[in-house]
Amino acid sequence: MSDRNPFEIRTRMLEIAADYLEAQYQATEQFAKQSFMELVKCGQAAQGDWMKYAPKMYDVKDIVAKAQELYGFVSKRD
Repeated sequence: MSDRNPFEIRTRMLEIAADYLEAQYQATEQFAKQSFMELVKCGQAAQGDWMKYAPKMYDVKDIVAKAQELYGFVSKRD
């Protein structure tokens, strides 16, 4: 990344953060769906209750926050 300008580095960090959050969301959603379907089978939940169990989708603020967290090691002086 050393031959990239600051704008390109920030753009790449946002891409990495978005990819990370997407993977995290997909894993959480898959787990939630499996758990929810078990509740439906046992009669402890109805199909219409999914929104109560669905994971929260990340937004732009979450992506920026994760990018800042990931970029933190660059500006840290140890």
